[in-house]
Amino acid sequence: MKRSWSGLAWALGAVLGGCGGGADVPSDAGAVDAPTDAAEVRDVASGADAKPAADAATTGCEGVRRSFWTWNLRVMPPPDVELAAGCRAARPHVFVFAPDEIWGAGLDATRAEAIARAFEESAPADPTRGIYAIETGIFGDPPDLDGDPHVVLLYQDMGMFRGFTFDGFFRALDESATDPHSNATEMLHLDAVRMDPTNEYMLGVVAHEFVHMLASQYGTEDVWLSETLAEAGMVLTGYLGDLRLARAFAARPTAPLVGNAAGMDYGPLFLFGDYLVERYGAAAIGDVARSRARGVASVEAALATRGGGTFRAVFVDWTVANLVDAARPPYGYAAFDVTTEAAATRLTAAMPASASAPAWAAGYSLIDFGAATTAAEVTIDTSSFGGLVVHAAVYDPAARADATVTAIPLTGATTTVGVTLPAGRRRLAVVVANASATAAPYRVTVTTR
Repeated sequence: MKRSWSGLAWALGAVLGGCGGGADVPSDAGAVDAPTDAAEVRDVASGADAKPAADAATTGCEGVRRSFWTWNLRVMPPPDVELAAGCRAARPHVFVFAPDEIWGAGLDATRAEAIARAFEESAPADPTRGIYAIETGIFGDPPDLDGDPHVVLLYQDMGMFRGFTFDGFFRALDESATDPHSNATEMLHLDAVRMDPTNEYMLGVVAHEFVHMLASQYGTEDVWLSETLAEAGMVLTGYLGDLRLARAFAARPTAPLVGNAAGMDYGPLFLFGDYLVERYGAAAIGDVARSRARGVASVEAALATRGGGTFRAVFVDWTVANLVDAARPPYGYAAFDVTTEAAATRLTAAMPASASAPAWAAGYSLIDFGAATTAAEVTIDTSSFGGLVVHAAVYDPAARADATVTAIPLTGATTTVGVTLPAGRRRLAVVVANASATAAPYRVTVTTR
């Protein structure tokens, strides 16, 4: 599943490039940000032995064994190795496999059953449906290379490489009927040792990776958007283990949303995935995945069926939501609280403050006024006035849902706009969104009027 993967980029890039296209493969390659600075990659597998019998679907799969190909992630680039595993739990749409080495340690019968239940029967977002039903209802049925309705969850000890540890992945290679390193079955590869595989984060990894499997059949997607969709899958199933990454991003909101490859910060991706779900509905996420376009165009294609709108406009509203933290879109979230206020530049009236809006992110400034101030002027000086989008938000931190958000159209190198401060709303924030791939410097001045 994920996280900042710059420390392993050289090794993973080589492996993924040999498995079907580097960053273009419809799967993850990143590092996990769990208790340690970690890297999460995926596994390659190839099945040689017969598949488990389908009649094990509801009665269990005791005694069923299979040999899989996987990576030895303790070496980079990771070599293929065979892993013998036994089936430990089953439901109509899932087999849980694990090798004997970790059985009774990282994974036991109780945990295997809990994983199978979460996948098939009950997820936090809906106690009557599991990960499988929720996500296939949005993204469609999984591919079916082998004619077997089961998704294999292969748990193992993924080990460590130079301090990086791993949590799980989907590989499109397993959907190949001819590649010698394909398991020729629908499957996810997951770690069972570093963390309890039944905790919220690791079950969220299952939900995240299953989205990659479902979306893989629709074509290759830009990595940042592929990961955004998978993060949305975690939200839709109720696994919010990545909320801590979202809050870490809010404390330092400099990582780009679009692109977001070097260093892969999942904080903005989690937030944007939830934002799309909350503002446009779960079906919109499925439409993005099925779009034959890529990246920004994929989102705009999905929005076209919902009244239109540009990606740029949605992106800008999202940057405002990350500061205002209202109770619902377009300027907040219903599912959780998160705000970039702590990272904002604190302004002093009439004193210019220089800043820079990072690429595909935003710069934030704010100032608090006394009760006597009823209006203010905001001045923006920038040579990048053609690429920035600026909003002023006026609100009471204790009643954010009542925020007033005003666009400040940049008409030249210097733009000044008056802003009214209604009674009770003493905080004025300036959000400078940058929908481009290059950081943009600017200067902001706020004066009373």
